[in-house]
Amino acid sequence: MTRAALSLAPPSREPADPSDFPQLRVRLASAGAGAREDVIAAFLGDDLREVGATLRSLVEYVGEVERTLADGRAGGRDLLELALSGPAAGLGYLEDTIAALRRRLAQVAVALPA
Repeated sequence: MTRAALSLAPPSREPADPSDFPQLRVRLASAGAGAREDVIAAFLGDDLREVGATLRSLVEYVGEVERTLADGRAGGRDLLELALSGPAAGLGYLEDTIAALRRRLAQVAVALPA
């Protein structure tokens, strides 16, 4: 039983959705924030989509490992394929994307009243 290697490459970026967080954008505008903060709010949506897609890929990988280990027919080659297709790239990408998300949240936070 051989399994295809799972791809955990970073998902392709989708364009920002201008409808992301309309209430946040209204609050930013009423607080006197400019176009910079509006763009940052758009990137928050992008970051959240990227985090979600990467987490789904990681959950898929863990599920594949669980199914393979539970399968009484799985052999060494199957386990080696899973080990070599592991989530290392996905974890690094997730860490970077969460860092960007946190940075953007802080940038928006300073533009809003407490």
